[in-house]
Amino acid sequence: TASLPRAVGSGVPRVLINRERVGDFDFDEAVNYRDVPVLGDCDAGADALADALGWRADLDALVRAGMESHPDAFAKSERARKLAAETEDGFAAKSPPA
Repeated sequence: TASLPRAVGSGVPRVLINRERVGDFDFDEAVNYRDVPVLGDCDAGADALADALGWRADLDALVRAGMESHPDAFAKSERARKLAAETEDGFAAKSPPA
């Protein structure tokens, strides 16, 4: 919701992954160290964050689980199509151990 960015403490970093700047963030303040905009496609932003943190296999496993349990929600997802194609070709990353 719109109030979610205000729900964290004043010292907690906040990242907005969106096509445009929205919400209660202070992106333009020179002294603001905690608000970071990642502007562009949300899937690409989430992928970049997961890659940077070494979480790509975990993210892909979560997306695959979502595709299986909610196929209609992923019907138009380019990310889901890519993961499905990788799985069919045998190149999918293995799910991390539980």
